[in-house]
Amino acid sequence: MEVSKDEVKNVASLARLGVGDDEIELFSAQLSDILTYFDALKDLTASPQSLPIDDTIYPTLREDFRQESLARDRGLMNAPVSDGKYFEVPKIMD
Repeated sequence: MEVSKDEVKNVASLARLGVGDDEIELFSAQLSDILTYFDALKDLTASPQSLPIDDTIYPTLREDFRQESLARDRGLMNAPVSDGKYFEVPKIMD
């Protein structure tokens, strides 16, 4: 996909970037290359079965197990301020 110089100027203007004429030429070519690459990626298909499974990348996961939640009084024990039921924090928005 070709990105024109006018499109680069428009995007630079919207982003409020000061871009020189020499940079416009460079950015136009670079953006065209990037969009061409993404167009090629569109045609690829990947499924979870096609991904490599490696224990160094995906370490062995632990078994899930159910356990009791932390009791409220223990959870609030180190809170700087609480009302006995909830943490109290300073108001940050009006």
